[in-house]
Amino acid sequence: MQIVVSIRNSRPLRVPQNYNYSMMSSIYDLLLADKAYTEFMKRLETSPDDGRYRHFTFSPLKGGYRMENDVMIFGDAFFFEVRTPSAEFGNILKDALFERGQISLFDSTLEVRMIKVYERHLNGKSAEIRSVTPVVVYETQQDGKIEYFSPEHLLFRQMINDDMKRKFRASIGCEPPSDVTVDSLIKPEKVMSKIVENWITGYNCRLRISGHPQVIDFLYNTGIGELNHMGFGMFERI
Repeated sequence: MQIVVSIRNSRPLRVPQNYNYSMMSSIYDLLLADKAYTEFMKRLETSPDDGRYRHFTFSPLKGGYRMENDVMIFGDAFFFEVRTPSAEFGNILKDALFERGQISLFDSTLEVRMIKVYERHLNGKSAEIRSVTPVVVYETQQDGKIEYFSPEHLLFRQMINDDMKRKFRASIGCEPPSDVTVDSLIKPEKVMSKIVENWITGYNCRLRISGHPQVIDFLYNTGIGELNHMGFGMFERI
């Protein structure tokens, strides 16, 4: 499920360049006030995968803006997209947005002007894709240090599959029907994003992904790689 949220703003909105955490927090603040979401998460917490999987990813803010030093200044209208593999989660979010009619972003309370819900599917056993937001793949070493992997790294495909299987089991409730094959099409671009006090390494990239159609479509709705609930790993078919 894909939900496009259009925002109306009465005055220019100042947005820092690294705003993933603020966006994630705004979505959670909206959901946590909703009783249906609380009950949804309680059910997940009793599942074999203990519910730690986050059921969404989101796009950057889209709309006209200008740069002022390191700050993005948005005008009176912009929008963003949320994707989820869970229809139940998507309907809870949609209803919360509709009933409240506003969302708190960057210390401003903004009017939700329009909500559009789509059921687009990425059909087929393979697709050439480009990242909409950086793809993050990492592993925590024994000494606590985090190692990030480029799409060109030999372990990248394995890490993508390990993450996909964990999310698929938590969301769908069974093992995925196949692994996913991932091949890099061009040299990836390294991107550093600051989340609170931590720097996250991701990659803007073009990839060819292959596997069972259900797996390909699942990745389209949940994002590829890790930290999807922080807005990483969203992609589009080229």
